[in-house]
Amino acid sequence: MEDGAAELKRIHATASLVLEEYVKCQSSADAAVSVDEMGYPQHRPEFVQRVLMASMVRAEEERDKGAQLLSSLVMRGALEPSDVEAGLEAALKQTEEAQKAAPHAADWAAHAIASFLEDKVVPESFLKYVATFAGDELGQKIVSKVAAQLQLPLPITKFKSAVREIVGEYFVGGEVRGAIEQLSDLKEARYGHEVVKR
Repeated sequence: MEDGAAELKRIHATASLVLEEYVKCQSSADAAVSVDEMGYPQHRPEFVQRVLMASMVRAEEERDKGAQLLSSLVMRGALEPSDVEAGLEAALKQTEEAQKAAPHAADWAAHAIASFLEDKVVPESFLKYVATFAGDELGQKIVSKVAAQLQLPLPITKFKSAVREIVGEYFVGGEVRGAIEQLSDLKEARYGHEVVKR
């Protein structure tokens, strides 16, 4: 039976290998198999952190591959969104130190977060905590860069807020027809599950 240090060493080695293979072959199916074979589901956040940190020091045109890989692994069920969120948090905590060797660390972090937000791997609410993880100055810089890349708030966030308001008004006033008309006016049938959930 492996001890904790040996487990982490194997996870780090697997992360580096999976990222390298993904950069070369772009096969998320092969990557998912490697993650499943790796085992250690309790250490998936460390795998995510390692992939992110390894992608940060790659050539500029390859830096986004880590986030792309991780999003693909979530879509394939090899990782949970919570694994990515925890791994991203750990990576952000290292970003300030990493900046000394990699001045582009803030740009890299912003690209990764923007990618995860677009792919709905992490929620938009994660942005509230970036300054806590990366430090106030660097965190605010990262969030500003994310906002510059994406139209914030995201459409789904705006929709959830509107639905919350409409449903709240319905529970207060009991006007079914008015609520239905307001929901129809949102013209977002693809997010209908949010209405049911609320």
